[in-house]
Amino acid sequence: MSESNESPQEMYLRPYESSNDDEDADDSNDKQEKAEIQRKKRRREPKRQREWNLVRTFDKQQDAIDYVKSLKCWRRAYKNHTYDGNKEYYRCGNRKKRDKQCTASIYLLYHATSLSVSLYETTDDHSCSPTSPSSSYTQRQLSPEMKAEIETLYKVNDYKAKKIFEILQNNGHTPRNVTQIQNYLHQIKKKEMEASYIARYNDYCRQN
Repeated sequence: MSESNESPQEMYLRPYESSNDDEDADDSNDKQEKAEIQRKKRRREPKRQREWNLVRTFDKQQDAIDYVKSLKCWRRAYKNHTYDGNKEYYRCGNRKKRDKQCTASIYLLYHATSLSVSLYETTDDHSCSPTSPSSSYTQRQLSPEMKAEIETLYKVNDYKAKKIFEILQNNGHTPRNVTQIQNYLHQIKKKEMEASYIARYNDYCRQN
């Protein structure tokens, strides 16, 4: 058995010499990482080229903003500065911000040469395929129809949130969950308490 002439300190300081097996393993890992990157690139969807149609032009900026709000379907997405003016893009509100977006979209063009604002919309139809009567509302919201029905079921029949949730679903509505109904019932009860307090206060003022 041959003995090494190196001291323990020299053996500790000696650089590590990799074997061919280690180099082959590193090359294999590099190839796998590159293959994974290429696979993700191929899976990425190509960017859509949208076509836009002019819907109408407003003389005042506030009129344009109020009109978009009245549609109760669109959410602000981003802004873009162009030679023609600033463009404010809106996405479909039936999809959450981080989900795959609906193909339908609109934008407001704030003209650089005047105070007028033009509304444009895509030629694509809604890909979110809303089917409920309250389809212009995202599931984060309760439509006016649902709110009216909830108030009737609560005030007339004294139904609880779970029962109201089931009735709304049977009638073709799409509330998010029972908690959403409970929150709206809490708002109704709060308004009733405030109205009762104001009435008692007015009675007290008249008597004194």
